[in-house]
Amino acid sequence: MNESWEGFGKRLQRLNPLFELGRGMEVGELKPHIQTILMQVLLTIFYRELNDDDHRRKADIKYMVQDSIKQMRLLADDKQMERITSGLLYQGKEEYSKPFEALYYDEIRQSWETQTFRYVTMDELYTNLEMGGSIVYKLTDVAQEMIFMSREMAEEFSITI
Repeated sequence: MNESWEGFGKRLQRLNPLFELGRGMEVGELKPHIQTILMQVLLTIFYRELNDDDHRRKADIKYMVQDSIKQMRLLADDKQMERITSGLLYQGKEEYSKPFEALYYDEIRQSWETQTFRYVTMDELYTNLEMGGSIVYKLTDVAQEMIFMSREMAEEFSITI
């Protein structure tokens, strides 16, 4: 097998969450900016996790979206901000809460496989549903890897690749 195929499927599995971030979201004129907005929201969640800040509920994420849009000097209505917020939490309709899916080519099996993943998941340490609380979210390993793969984090933590 050609050396360029070695580990090809694993590479795509690492990149698929980046490729899929915001894909397919109907957000009007925000479409060209959706990945940037969502990456900023993921970074905000990441830093709140690091600082043990439990302001990571759906309403908090919607505020992060709103704040990011405002900071980037973009305009959005409430419907667009709600769509962006929901589009980070799950794929499709809220009642189904489906994970995201992406195809990748597995060079070993020589077949197309489906990868499922989420960007955020319930933070069991801070969520107390029994007491009537709402879900506090944290980044999944997939989203954390996206953060660590980004140049900004590599420079910030003095990691060389």
